[in-house]
Amino acid sequence: MLETWKKAKAGHGRRRNGLVNKMTQKAIINQYQQQILNQSGVFNPSWLAINVKACAPYPAPSGINAELIKFFKRGCRSIECAHTLVGKVRLPGSERPAIDLVTYATIEELPRYVESLKKDVLIATADLSAGMFISGMDYALIAGVEEFMKGVDPFGVDYPREDFEHYAGTHPANSAKLFEVAREYAPRKRSWRTASEVPSDSCTGKQLQLMEDFIHGRIEGAAFARQWLDNRSQAIDEKEMLSFAILYFLSEVFYAIDDSYTIDPSLRDEDDMTDEQLREVVRTSLTKIFRL
Repeated sequence: MLETWKKAKAGHGRRRNGLVNKMTQKAIINQYQQQILNQSGVFNPSWLAINVKACAPYPAPSGINAELIKFFKRGCRSIECAHTLVGKVRLPGSERPAIDLVTYATIEELPRYVESLKKDVLIATADLSAGMFISGMDYALIAGVEEFMKGVDPFGVDYPREDFEHYAGTHPANSAKLFEVAREYAPRKRSWRTASEVPSDSCTGKQLQLMEDFIHGRIEGAAFARQWLDNRSQAIDEKEMLSFAILYFLSEVFYAIDDSYTIDPSLRDEDDMTDEQLREVVRTSLTKIFRL
């Protein structure tokens, strides 16, 4: 479908806004209406299987909102897709949902088009490689190919999936449907919430060990800072999942090193953080982590 879209845009007379010819538009809209959603209000597995799309659920108690649009825009920009399809969804419980009021809109026009629709809205990229469904049952789904989802959330789908479980468990209404969605898109792996859950051979585990070594004088400040930052970068690359509390306390160390500490002693100014001051930041952060 992506190649069909590109060829149609390149080869046929088109209007100034870059939309494809009417025949191709009709074919794409037909697939948009019939292939993306199923009657249960989740994405069709057959559509998700095309180009191995990933999916994450998000809270949407008031329907479409600025944050959801921001996520979708980021994904669109990551795959350089400027046009979208927007439609109002009706889920009658039949074989497939009915989607009305289908229109093309640029990603910049999205807020204007969806403002009045609020809930039960399906937005898809013009090549159908990604989509967002905002349900009247207080949830939203965002799915797409790998590059699209990296734009939505570079840390992957498991963080929003885990957050959605908490949302489903605390929501005062629609709990049955929300739990159904949470089960459908359960996390493949879960975040480490305490220091004891962090594997010692993980990049985060090595960060914690370096912090302990620095506190007890087994490593000097400059060597600690270099190795700690290196392990932090590797932890991000490996998409190691941490609770927001652990992330927050580790960020305290990162900002101390990045903003106030000069690793090369020969380049330090008088107002730069000393090794002892950095050690105190590390000690405080590690103590908080071990108390979780």
